[in-house]
Amino acid sequence: MLDHLWQQGWSKEGGFSHVLEAPGQQFRYLSDQVHALGAFLCLYESTGNPGALETSLQVVDCIQRLFGASDGGYLDVCDVSPNPDAMLRPVKPVLENSLMAEALIRLSHLTGQEDLEQQARDTLMLFRDVAPGSSYKGPPGFRRMEEDEERLYLPAAPVWAMAWDMLEHGPVDLVLVGAAADRRTQRLLRSALRVFAPHRIIQVLDPQEDEVRVSALGFPVNTPPSLYACMSGMCLSPIHTPAQVRSLASEQPWSQSGRFTIRLG
Repeated sequence: MLDHLWQQGWSKEGGFSHVLEAPGQQFRYLSDQVHALGAFLCLYESTGNPGALETSLQVVDCIQRLFGASDGGYLDVCDVSPNPDAMLRPVKPVLENSLMAEALIRLSHLTGQEDLEQQARDTLMLFRDVAPGSSYKGPPGFRRMEEDEERLYLPAAPVWAMAWDMLEHGPVDLVLVGAAADRRTQRLLRSALRVFAPHRIIQVLDPQEDEVRVSALGFPVNTPPSLYACMSGMCLSPIHTPAQVRSLASEQPWSQSGRFTIRLG
């Protein structure tokens, strides 16, 4: 599905189109971009495929170029035609900006690019006085349907709150260092995907292909496949078996951050 979306709906200049295989589309929507971005990040975390991470970074670059507002945050629509519609009145939606901020936080942890987390913070700060109660930042009356939904169901405010909590308290990083072809790595990955932890982020790093990143995190590259559970810059001792992963999930050490004894990076 994502391969088809990428092949048929993506262009470097215009991002994801709203309708596949429909040439001549004038508008691009932030909602399409951020939901696709989230899907590719999930694909990367669940498979360890580095191509999905590279794709995610491309999507972020496109979003920032097409939808980034000069005064911060992201606009909900843009015109990619040679003659943009002068009557277009974009606003900054709470929901999509919050999803974008969450993706930036995840990417910051996955790549080590700290500026991405700062961009997420700047974006979320724009909406501290907007959510809950309103679905966007902009002139009143521009998005009546979204405003009605926000009053009835509050779909945007909880997403903003979750992203803010992720920013303030940090995610639980499960970093798996091991060759993708090694069956032990795959067993650890399957077990890690079953762990429920606050704002969990999973990353698979090959000790040879990703040696620079592994070393920057402070992990050895010449050991058997190992899973590291990290939070607030601190990590537990390495885990080597699915049984140990199940014990981790049961003990929930992230609720007792003082137990983290190895500094990350």
